Amino acid sequence: MRRWKDWLEQAKFNLEHAHLSLDAGHLDWACFAAQQAAEMAVKALYRSWGDEPIGHSIYLLLQKLPRDHRPENEILDEAKVLDRVYIPSRYPNGLPEGTPRHAFNRRDAEEAIQIAERVVRFCDSQTAGSP
Repeated sequence: MRRWKDWLEQAKFNLEHAHLSLDAGHLDWACFAAQQAAEMAVKALYRSWGDEPIGHSIYLLLQKLPRDHRPENEILDEAKVLDRVYIPSRYPNGLPEGTPRHAFNRRDAEEAIQIAERVVRFCDSQTAGSP
């Protein structure tokens, strides 16, 4: 069974969670939820083709897409921002000191969400023709 639609649905839910976290002032979780939304959307895209992607780097997953399904360079570059929040948004040992709660500001969260929205839209558009 190919469950790529479940992955895409969860990606969109994670994006909603990112917005709710932003509104609640949980900026670390907004960043992480945005990262997860983008990662799951990219994995949905791979799964729509019957592939099982491995890894958490959104940049690398997008970079490894077939050339005719790869996003523009701007999205690839922006994906690196999401890769950089993957660990520090959750773990104090991912930071030089302090906690994730205090490490991220509103601008960080808004940027992560905007990037994730672009990645999710891109992946959604690429899976539109999948069975």
